[in-house]
Amino acid sequence: MENLAKISFFRRYRFIALSLLGILLIYFLSNFIYSQIFKIVPETAYYFMPSIGFSGKEKRVLVFSPHPDDETLASAGYIQAALARGIEVKIVLVTDGNRRGKGEKRKIEFQKAMSHLGLENNNLAFLDYKDGYLKYSNQDDLVEVFSKIIIEFDPQVIIYPSRFDEHLDHRVVGLAIEKISKDHRQIHKFAYLTHFSGYPYPRKLAQDRFLMEPASLFFRCQWFKFPLTDDQQSKKLEALKNYQVSLSYPRESGYLFSFVRKNELFCQE
Repeated sequence: MENLAKISFFRRYRFIALSLLGILLIYFLSNFIYSQIFKIVPETAYYFMPSIGFSGKEKRVLVFSPHPDDETLASAGYIQAALARGIEVKIVLVTDGNRRGKGEKRKIEFQKAMSHLGLENNNLAFLDYKDGYLKYSNQDDLVEVFSKIIIEFDPQVIIYPSRFDEHLDHRVVGLAIEKISKDHRQIHKFAYLTHFSGYPYPRKLAQDRFLMEPASLFFRCQWFKFPLTDDQQSKKLEALKNYQVSLSYPRESGYLFSFVRKNELFCQE
């Protein structure tokens, strides 16, 4: 009887172990299939992603935005959270945003959007490089200009576009910041992504969903989430609505609104 009890126990143990293994296999397989179909990391991975926050030592945050609206898409929630902690935030608008001949209007929209988030005009810098032509600019000059801004503002955190971004203006800015960062290793640097095939998914306003990284970039850098409160998310949406030039293009409106999610996404490359 004792041997039969032991056999029964091991059978139950093996059944439970095999069942758990089967569940794990189904979970990973379904996530793999999802990432292959939609090219985005499944939202279930959100709960395993580390968060970024504030250590209490931050006094200044510097944000580089290649075009009007990039700063809002990528970091409107983070900007709000920083300002609420008394941290000074400066936004550097790199290009004139004039690719469609509406640069001045887009600058006004940029100022209105930043005012909605709590930033005054003296916290905004305009470099006025030609929109869409950063790759033709003198790269050493670009590095020198960025470096001067960083030295003068002395930030503890820099938010900037990722070198993996498929928009050349973004990529050029990202590569310049990375080159400079070698001399400023004490600064915490977080890159953001705005242009990448299939990203974000789905391309529509979906405030109840998480913003997840492209599957092909999952292992390319360390990804971090920045959770947004309902109020931060609402203010981000209202700030984004100031960008009427971009929103007037039907193909862009869904894409822009798709960044208004329950979190923002950053990576350290």
